[in-house]
Amino acid sequence: MKTTIIAAAIVAASLTACAGDKPDLAYLSRQEVSNAISDCEAAGQRASVIYTKADWNGRKVPTPVDVQCMPRNAGSYRAGLSRDDS
Repeated sequence: MKTTIIAAAIVAASLTACAGDKPDLAYLSRQEVSNAISDCEAAGQRASVIYTKADWNGRKVPTPVDVQCMPRNAGSYRAGLSRDDS
């Protein structure tokens, strides 16, 4: 009987934890995106902006959530060699 009550409490707690609202994402402002792009360019790399769709007045609008720096071009490494092989 005692194990049944404990099992029921665990199941109820796990279902309650999953029933929360959607997590809020931290969207980037224009200034943050501009600064991140400038940082990538100053490091000799290109910026890739990652977007998500956000609801805005009933429409889905692309909103920036991250900026990643990537190599300037794909030909930076010689064909047939990995980065560790020189």
